[in-house]
Amino acid sequence: MATLTYFGFRLIDIGGSSNEKAPMLHKYKFSCIAPDALAFLSGPLWVECKTKSAHNKWRGGAQADPIRFGPCAEEGIDREKYEAYLRVQKDTGVPVVLLILSIKEGELVGNTLRGLGEPRFSPNPNYDLVNWDVYKFRRICQYDCVRLRKYFYNKDGGVIQAPTDMPSDQQRRQAVERLKPQQGEFDLIILDAVAQMERDWQG
Repeated sequence: MATLTYFGFRLIDIGGSSNEKAPMLHKYKFSCIAPDALAFLSGPLWVECKTKSAHNKWRGGAQADPIRFGPCAEEGIDREKYEAYLRVQKDTGVPVVLLILSIKEGELVGNTLRGLGEPRFSPNPNYDLVNWDVYKFRRICQYDCVRLRKYFYNKDGGVIQAPTDMPSDQQRRQAVERLKPQQGEFDLIILDAVAQMERDWQG
C-alpha cells in the first residue's frame, strides 16, 4: 500500500489498525468485511491489497470438475470477501480496487471489481475462491524481483514477519525507496499513467 503514496495517493489505513482482524464496515442494520484502506487522489477508492508469492498458474483442473476452462495465469480472493466487497461498493457508491503484488513476477497489478468483471468461481468446493485472468488487471508498476524477494524472505527462504505495529513515516519512505519501481526514471510518465488509471476507476 505504501507504493500508492509514492504515486500521490493519501491513505486511511483501516486494516493496519484492526488488531489483526478483518476490518469491518458497520451500519445500523448490517456489518460486513471492509477492504484494507480508503485511498484518495481525485476521489475516494476502497483498496484491498494482497501479496502473493506468484500468480497462480491454473493447469485446467480435474477431469471431473463440473466446469472446465483452459490453462491460464490467474489471481483471486476468498468468495466471502468478494461478496462483502460488492456489498461495500454498492452501499457506499465508492469503487473497490483489488491490488495484487506478485513477488516472483515483481509486479503490482490492480483493477476495480467493476473493471475485472464477473469472476470464475472455483470448481473445487474445498477452495471457495473467485478468480480472474491476470490480463484483466492493469499493471501499475514493476519492481526489481531481487529486491522484492529480499524484502519478503530471509536468506533461508523463510517469510519475514511483518511488524505488529504501524511503521513510522521514515520506515515507510525507506521501504518504498528500496523497492522503487524499475521505471523510476520515467516518474512523470508513470505518475500521469497512474492518474489516468485512477480517473478511469472513478468511472
